[in-house]
Amino acid sequence: MSIRPEAQAIVDDLTEEIQHCTKWAKHNYNWAQIIFILSVLSSSVAAILVGVGAQDWSAIGIPEVVGRLLLAILTGMPATFLLINNTMRFEEKAKWFWKKCRRCERYVRQLRDDPTSNVPVIAEEFSALSEELENEWPAFGASPSQPKKSGI
Repeated sequence: MSIRPEAQAIVDDLTEEIQHCTKWAKHNYNWAQIIFILSVLSSSVAAILVGVGAQDWSAIGIPEVVGRLLLAILTGMPATFLLINNTMRFEEKAKWFWKKCRRCERYVRQLRDDPTSNVPVIAEEFSALSEELENEWPAFGASPSQPKKSGI
């Protein structure tokens, strides 16, 4: 079915939002996976180096002090990656973008497939969805705070 002329503007807006959300959902998902893989790899390499007792760094042309420093940095990387992931919240952001994308796709299908769909109502629902999801945006990780006492 084709889109009715009176619905084309909202369909264009929804399509643009779908493309935007798809791009950023993939972007955030990829970063979450990259950080996970780097965390596992750095942990594994550090464990292997410690396990085999990498003492003779000069065999590969690295001074011992530099080798120890590199090993210390490598062993600290998993915690650093965990901190980055918990702060940036890539996976939660990917889910947020996919949720918005799927809802927009539903509106497009409704406008495309239901000749009796009410364009102003769908436009209003889309605006309400945007406001609702704005409140659900996974902000940067926050430090813990103490709960407020009731009545204050």
